Amino acid sequence: MIRLMLAIASVFATPLLHGSFPGPTASAQVLGGNRYGIVTIHNTIGITINYSYRIGNGDWHQASIKPGHYRYYYHTYDFANENRSPLFRIRFDSDMEAGVARRELTLRRNPAPWVNAEFGRHYDFRYLAGNQINIYHR
Repeated sequence: MIRLMLAIASVFATPLLHGSFPGPTASAQVLGGNRYGIVTIHNTIGITINYSYRIGNGDWHQASIKPGHYRYYYHTYDFANENRSPLFRIRFDSDMEAGVARRELTLRRNPAPWVNAEFGRHYDFRYLAGNQINIYHR
């Protein structure tokens, strides 16, 4: 009987000893630390936005976001709470007319304990006067 009780107690104690908790909790964040840097980009205007992005010194990649949708990008840290990520560069045509008026910006990321778009540093594409668009931190 004592052996059975010890086995049951060790099964329940194991998650506490290893710091693994189901679901997102404040305890999990403190114990596990921040492991990711995340940026989340929202399209708040009524047209699909085509853009390019670059991480660090890597190649430029093409992407698009439909109206009312979002995309997120994350970087995995080398160690918990490193809180440093390669630069995330974005470029897009800010002029909704013929021709190209390229705008290029660096977007910052939020540190996060796990990958989730909600934890990202949020940016919105928005209209400007004169049929222009730009991207703004919320």
